[in-house]
Amino acid sequence: KAVIVTGSSNGIGRGTAVLFARAGAKVTITGRNAETLEETRVLCNQAGAKEDSILSLIGDLTDEVFCEQLVKKTVEKFGQL
Repeated sequence: KAVIVTGSSNGIGRGTAVLFARAGAKVTITGRNAETLEETRVLCNQAGAKEDSILSLIGDLTDEVFCEQLVKKTVEKFGQL
């Protein structure tokens, strides 16, 4: 499984990303804050995710170009979505 979790920097988004990582999914995490997104990546790794199964992308979902790149880069890295 490969998933995109938006709002991964904190709260429900962070918790969801960690749960998917623990379940063995390949996870793209995204948010606007690099520092808190990195904290989420570390938590995903601590939950058992391999380094290459987490893709971290910083951006704003109100930006249409970013949204297109988010999907494109996820599929390029993981081969599916």
